[in-house]
Amino acid sequence: MTEWVAFSVDLEPNKDGTFDNVAKAMAWYDATIPQGTVYATHAIAVDRPDMLAGLAGSHEVGVHVHPREFGHEHDQLAELPPQRQRELIQRTRVAIADAIGSEPDEITTFRAGRHSASESTLSVLSALGFEIDASANVRYD
Repeated sequence: MTEWVAFSVDLEPNKDGTFDNVAKAMAWYDATIPQGTVYATHAIAVDRPDMLAGLAGSHEVGVHVHPREFGHEHDQLAELPPQRQRELIQRTRVAIADAIGSEPDEITTFRAGRHSASESTLSVLSALGFEIDASANVRYD
């Protein structure tokens, strides 16, 4: 039997919108985890593409959507209409691809902010060609 462990981290600004110590935490992650998945938000891709590009050399980079980054009053992606979910997911995917120098369709992993995904989210992800959704969390309903 093969045993393995998957490591992932959500790379996003601090709750107050700053990036204080985020680079330091990611440097620790990069030095400690040989290969993992970094789920990055739109804000990280746009405001800290250097940090994201550096992590992409050792780690898979996935899409992590927090609707508040796009002006919504909440972070519940599952509560948004499917077309809006698609727009936010694709905008984030394109920004990440630009930051790491890849094609958007090469990014095929996703995690919803606050683990807020629905059947509609899964349909959107499938239509966009995503292969992995890591939104499910046993700590949340």
